[in-house]
Amino acid sequence: MTTKELLNLDYRDKQNKQIIQKALLHIKPLSKFSDEEHVPFEAIEKLLHLIGSKYKVWVKDITLDSQAGDDYDVSRAHIINEDNLETMEVIFGMCMYELFAKAAIFLWSEVKKKHLKRR
Repeated sequence: MTTKELLNLDYRDKQNKQIIQKALLHIKPLSKFSDEEHVPFEAIEKLLHLIGSKYKVWVKDITLDSQAGDDYDVSRAHIINEDNLETMEVIFGMCMYELFAKAAIFLWSEVKKKHLKRR
């Protein structure tokens, strides 16, 4: 499954939650949580901090859209290239966990592809 396909998964579906968890466990700093049902939110936050400290990238403008639906809200975050201030990706999630998990998956794929400049 491509990174783009992972980012487009609907986290409300139980099978998609499992797929996202498996993707998170393929990220080396998060792989140590394989014995747990879910990678802890704090570990994902720490990974995003690590990537932001090491590479010229921001997770910016987290916004809650309460008009998205009657039964749910949708949050979004922009992933910004610090060099040119362009948006690399817009991430969507039904909850903060999903939003941060998808941001981590996207940024880790960019690190692996060597698309991010080091500080």
